[in-house]
Amino acid sequence: MGIEQRLVWCDFETTGFTELSKHMVYKHKVLEIGVIVTDQDFNIINQLNLVIGHNREEAMRWADDVVIEMHTKNGLWDDCANSTLSLQAAEIQLLEFLAANGVTRGQSLLWGNSVFLDRAFMEAQMPEFCKYLHFRNGDISSVREFLKVIAPLFEFEKVNTEKVSAHRAMGDITESINEAKSYRALLGPLLQQVLKAKPQGNEPEPR
Repeated sequence: MGIEQRLVWCDFETTGFTELSKHMVYKHKVLEIGVIVTDQDFNIINQLNLVIGHNREEAMRWADDVVIEMHTKNGLWDDCANSTLSLQAAEIQLLEFLAANGVTRGQSLLWGNSVFLDRAFMEAQMPEFCKYLHFRNGDISSVREFLKVIAPLFEFEKVNTEKVSAHRAMGDITESINEAKSYRALLGPLLQQVLKAKPQGNEPEPR
C-alpha cells in the first residue's frame, strides 16, 4: 500500500491581478490566504485561514473599484485592518501547518481554481511556501474548460449547484473542492467501466 496522498488547496485574496509585465505581483497586497488539506478522496483533513494586517487606506490604494466594493461587502477590509499578522509570519504558519498535516515537501500539487494566479503571488512574496509544494498545479478550472471543448453542450452549473463563495479564501476553496467532487461523480463511473473492460495482467486479448 502506498502512502495516502495529501492534496493542498489554496486561495489568495489580493488587491488586484498580477499583471506580470508591470511586475504588479510584487506590488499588490496579499489580504487573505486560505489553505485546506484533503485526502485524495477530497475529504477535509484540516484547514487554515490567515488574514494579513494592513492599513486600510494604504491597501485600498492598490485596488480598483470592483475589488474595493467586493471586499467591502464581504468584510475583508475590516478584517485586514483588525489583523496584526505579517506576511512573513503567515508564511511560517503555513509551512508549519503543511508539515503538521502530513504534506511532504515537494509532493503535493497546488490545487484550486485558476491557481496560476495564486502561484504567482506565492513565488513573488512567499517563496518558501511556494517551494514546499510540487511545481505542477491541479487547476480545476482547466478541467472545466477541457470538458467544454470535448463536449460543447456541457454546462457546469447543472453539475455543481453548490455556490458558497463570497470572494473570501475559504469559500473559494470549498467551491473548488465541491467542483472536483462533481467531476469525480461524473467521470469516475466511466473510468471504472474502461478499467474493468481492459484486459488484466498477461491475459491475451480476445480475438
